[in-house]
Amino acid sequence: MSTLGIDTLRVNIFKELVNLDRDQLQRVSDFIATLGVKKEREYAMPTELLESVLDYTMRVAEENGALYSTEQAFDQVDKRLGWK
Repeated sequence: MSTLGIDTLRVNIFKELVNLDRDQLQRVSDFIATLGVKKEREYAMPTELLESVLDYTMRVAEENGALYSTEQAFDQVDKRLGWK
């Protein structure tokens, strides 16, 4: 790619960035931070742990306890650890 093409691309990206709000900019920043990170191997949850989690969830549901989605759980972890 020529220098002129790269400069044009940079200007176009900058134009888009200046119109983003704080949350959108944070998401862009988070995404950019992941670009250089190599993914680790996939993690398989041990069967015993999975069964334990399922048993606990069923007990909570039967007792009409609070159930949360995976996204809600991750959001709480992020907040408590100060990541969000």
